[in-house]
Amino acid sequence: MAFKWPEKVSLYLPLFLMSFSAYANTVKFSSFSLEVAPENNGIVILSHKTQRIIWRTRPGESIVRAAAAIDKVTNRSGSFSLKEKITKYCSFNTISKLVESKNMLLVSAGSDNCDGLSYSLTFKELSPETLHFDLMLLHNSKENPAEFNRIYFSYYSNPDEKFYGFGEQFHERPYKGQRLPIWVEEQGIGRGVQPYSSALRLAGLGHVVGEWYSTYSHVPIYQTSHGNSLLIDSEKFIIFDFKVEDRLQIELWDNRMTGVIIAGRDPTEIIEVITRFTGRMEPLPGWTQVGAVVRAYGGSAAVRETYASLVAADVPVAALWIEDWVGRRQTDLGTRLMWDWSVSRKDYPDWEALIKELDGNGVKVLTYFNPYLSPLPSGSADGRRQYLDALDRSLLVKDLTGKPFMLSSAGFEAAIMDLSNPEMRTFIKSIMKQQMSIGVRGWMADFGEALPYDGQLFSGVEGKSYHNRFPVEWAKLNRETATEMGIDDEFLFFSRSAGKTSPKFSRLFWTGDQLVGWDKYDGLKSVIPALLSSGISGMSLNHAEIGGYTSVDFRIIPGPFRVSRDYELFARWMEVSVFTSIFRTHSTQQPEKNYQWDSDDAGKRIFSKFTKVFRALKPYRDKLMLEAKENGLPLVRDLFLHYPKDKEVQKVSQQFLFGS
Repeated sequence: MAFKWPEKVSLYLPLFLMSFSAYANTVKFSSFSLEVAPENNGIVILSHKTQRIIWRTRPGESIVRAAAAIDKVTNRSGSFSLKEKITKYCSFNTISKLVESKNMLLVSAGSDNCDGLSYSLTFKELSPETLHFDLMLLHNSKENPAEFNRIYFSYYSNPDEKFYGFGEQFHERPYKGQRLPIWVEEQGIGRGVQPYSSALRLAGLGHVVGEWYSTYSHVPIYQTSHGNSLLIDSEKFIIFDFKVEDRLQIELWDNRMTGVIIAGRDPTEIIEVITRFTGRMEPLPGWTQVGAVVRAYGGSAAVRETYASLVAADVPVAALWIEDWVGRRQTDLGTRLMWDWSVSRKDYPDWEALIKELDGNGVKVLTYFNPYLSPLPSGSADGRRQYLDALDRSLLVKDLTGKPFMLSSAGFEAAIMDLSNPEMRTFIKSIMKQQMSIGVRGWMADFGEALPYDGQLFSGVEGKSYHNRFPVEWAKLNRETATEMGIDDEFLFFSRSAGKTSPKFSRLFWTGDQLVGWDKYDGLKSVIPALLSSGISGMSLNHAEIGGYTSVDFRIIPGPFRVSRDYELFARWMEVSVFTSIFRTHSTQQPEKNYQWDSDDAGKRIFSKFTKVFRALKPYRDKLMLEAKENGLPLVRDLFLHYPKDKEVQKVSQQFLFGS
């Protein structure tokens, strides 16, 4: 995702002095009090009954600004570039009205340079720990004027304040001095690590590189080292702007912003409050905790051979994850799957018998789904036509011309399921239920990030309003399907992308497609920050694929360029994964070029050893998963959660607690 400052940068920089009538106004709610103090340049101070200031405006600066802008958005393979052209900028220098009623305060102001434009900002207490706010633009008393589609909400942030959360963030850098966009998209390959990112650009794959902030799971939720916390309830594109060291400005591409200011005695209590809004994750099925979830592939005979090898190596097995049940295709990035969601009889002629056989050995079978449908290559249909059926029934997301939007995915195209269409949901659920009925007990619920900004949906909701909601609906559909089949307690699906309320529906998350390397941008060192930030954002149960996923092998000038994993990386990644929700492998998209658990005897021995360590920790994980259900606390925890006043802890990004 690429960004640039608006062309008229100067419009954003002046500080606008708020003037008030000759009164100070204090509103006392049950647990909060809000004061407007004219003797202090019109500062607004929000305090909690604990006698702590939890939110205040920046002296001499307007709380709200607004603008009219033209969006300039492009999308390629789930990676986005969001730019804009500001056509009109509006300031609000005077609060003209403060209206107090029971449990509520209304603040309103008119613009001094945009005739007829004003805003209303309402505060209302929801609970002893939460204060709701609703910020709305008005034009000549008409709500949500379409012309003005930018809101800027500014307030004070201590220069040394450290921020945590924002979904699943893979970087270690502090946010101060940055602009952090909130937009679900592909994480990217490399994300700045050199020479990988430059090599990909030289190979013509610059659009897949990503940025330091790109992630599958952006969530507009944070808490800070000073005990402050905020949740934005809007779905459209948001930027948290930390460019000014003592200010946080939230920029929303809309004309209404709602959210919740959260108070808590400590970070763990704040997470408990946050997860009331996001939803809380349920404990995983018991079978997931007794062994490894091992990727098996290559057809029925190869899967049976893999299982026999695991037994011979004394590896406790919880499940075999047969990702290629739908068949395989070769692409520029290696081996990929047929996205048609029906079994490849060429590869798995005895699919039903294989599932039954493994189940008889106490091994669950997991598969793979994503919310896309792809035309099958010529000559490989095997009588399958899920994409054609959905196309005939108009169940796919459309572009502005009314044709299905086709996503380019490294050598082939796919359409996006229109999850706003009840008929589409019924269509894919019926396919999923058929697999559940023969014994499949879970799958990777992949992707969910590529809905176009201008996508046309059955519901009439704009693509830009549904984009960050799409991962939530994808998780909800998977959860509903298991519930309708009566197997929710024993069924596992794991999500790559996430929105604000995904924890309410997802059984488990995973950190996506890391590079098979050590680096802090996209390798093993990026996993721990992702686990820590996601846990603070409500994603209590998360894990990474042991050894990473993305391997690179191609030719550029002046020669070959390769990234592959060895024994050491695979072993060290296992040591991290022991202390997560499940213990799951991936062979990468280039299995023959990367070290696997069965590459040699050393790999078999260490894989057996750490799978047994994982199994031995089951009683402790069971306890932690109950904590996650009861109060939202993650299994993998930032040290900050239990040592919030320790300044040295606030600098740590490569250590974590498992529970407390």
